[in-house]
Amino acid sequence: MVGIMDNDTILSIGAGSGGREFLISLYTDNVLFYLEDIDTMCISQERIFQLYYPHYSKLRDKPITNRFVTILGNDTSTCMPSFSVNKVFIYNVYHHFTDDIAMVKECQRVLRKNGKLIICEHVMRRNKTSYKFCDYGGFYKTEKNFISDIVDQGFICQKVIPDGKYWRTFVFVKL
Repeated sequence: MVGIMDNDTILSIGAGSGGREFLISLYTDNVLFYLEDIDTMCISQERIFQLYYPHYSKLRDKPITNRFVTILGNDTSTCMPSFSVNKVFIYNVYHHFTDDIAMVKECQRVLRKNGKLIICEHVMRRNKTSYKFCDYGGFYKTEKNFISDIVDQGFICQKVIPDGKYWRTFVFVKL
């Protein structure tokens, strides 16, 4: 996973079941993951300890050293303390935000100085500013509009990694 390293403290917004974060655990050590979602039915501390730790430790052939904390957020707040993480990870969830700018401001608040905002998302190729697609009220955007909206909130776009026609991984750095 781009930019995730040993000893990071990561907030994963819209983590769902936490499967991606546990896959990352096959290759990292001592990462503290905050698994945030608006619905904690998919994951619980009990499920983490009874199912995920044993399964992924077996796949790794040694114990998982990363820690996982589930937290309940909402569409515009993570309920995390300010300056509490050095990376925020949003994987295929950005288009679900009904107020994406409010969530970007929330990421700005919880990130430490020089922290990274890593967003994996589909982008539009059409010449529109955004396209309402999602049942949850969010929008898809063009790559250009996506970047400018986040840069306007105090981030620098460090890199954009294309993966096919419509999929991008964006890496932003907090000023």
